[in-house]
Amino acid sequence: MSQGPSGGFSRNQTFHSQKNLPALGLPGQTIGNEFARNPQGLVFDTVLGGGAMFVDPPLISSNLAVNEGMMFHESLHELGLGDKEIQETLHLTVDSKNTMNITDKLEKDCVNARGNH
Repeated sequence: MSQGPSGGFSRNQTFHSQKNLPALGLPGQTIGNEFARNPQGLVFDTVLGGGAMFVDPPLISSNLAVNEGMMFHESLHELGLGDKEIQETLHLTVDSKNTMNITDKLEKDCVNARGNH
């Protein structure tokens, strides 16, 4: 996970390669722009198939299980899986505007599942 100067990226980091565009939107956009467009809902942003995960710290949940589910979700993006593919694989409703269903499913089945405590 990369966050701020100590992680090698900043909120103003711009991605130029075609590989990174699907995760961040439009060419020339920055991590800061991405978080600013969705100030109450975009907690993590991950480079699809890449090695960088960005976090907007004020939005991190105080619930550890939710955070763990979110990290599982974002890790799947680092492996190159998009939200639609994940939702279909997990038999969830495919909805590009509600990808929290992925996090909720991973939290329920992987973090809070019986025997995981």
